[in-house]
Amino acid sequence: MASIGGMDLPYGSQTQIVRTNVLCVAVKANGGSPADPNVGVSVGAARAVHNTLAQSLPKSIAPDFTCFFEAGGAATGDSGLTAAAYTAAFEQDPDNDGTAESVSLEDHGLLRSILQVPAMSGSARPGATFTSGSAVYDTATTALAFGSAATALGQEDLEGSMAFESILSVGATTLTSASAATQDVLFTEADSPADGLTDRAEISGASDLQSQIMETTYEDFVGNYAGASASGFNTGGGNAYTLNLASVLANTDVGAGASTTGVTTATATTEFNATTSATTLDTLLGTTVTSGIGGNAVILSVTSICRKI
Repeated sequence: MASIGGMDLPYGSQTQIVRTNVLCVAVKANGGSPADPNVGVSVGAARAVHNTLAQSLPKSIAPDFTCFFEAGGAATGDSGLTAAAYTAAFEQDPDNDGTAESVSLEDHGLLRSILQVPAMSGSARPGATFTSGSAVYDTATTALAFGSAATALGQEDLEGSMAFESILSVGATTLTSASAATQDVLFTEADSPADGLTDRAEISGASDLQSQIMETTYEDFVGNYAGASASGFNTGGGNAYTLNLASVLANTDVGAGASTTGVTTATATTEFNATTSATTLDTLLGTTVTSGIGGNAVILSVTSICRKI
């Protein structure tokens, strides 16, 4: 969430270079023999993981957001949280009537879904049209259970204070232990086809995100231009408030799932939830499932040009 610097004219003082770091933690899926009845990560454990690493790591790699996902479900944004944790962190009940009227994108750095990543904490939120009375607010965005695929809010339902303009770079590194990390293979030719060209999915991360911004900007603008009252758009049009980083995560060693089993959470009192009470990195980033998230976590870093709204 670092604003690396403002940009002078001709870009304008409202344009900034922003670095957004996202810690993604894989949680072991249900099943296996013997069965492993995981229920997801508790909200207390999730917040503890984020706060510990956000406060401990150097600012260049410290997570602005932390996302938990079910191992093997990176591409669809499968939730790694318990249903209770999801409700506590993201469902909003402003009138305190016991029924959630909306849902938030993040909770003090804890990310609802890798499908929608703001530039920085507080820079994007559901707008006035995203309520219980709207067709987009339903069970697909509420009471999300562990392992269930998340549903992205429509970009037309968002508003905020910072919009993405352009992507400068994308990177990733796997946290293998308390003392080691691995450069992720986003841009290697390990699985190149016979013609020697790198698989497109591995070299096009930044360009795909740039295209994503362009599509969102156009559709948001056209929706407003065609008639804001009919479309229910919240903004003046032409803004991309979030990025979908699912494809980037799915291309990492941790997100691919083949070599990542994920941390075990079987119940709220098992080893993973217990380790988050520790404040030392060597405990949290242990090398095995029983001692931490080492080998099951990756930091994604996106540097972008953003415009203050």
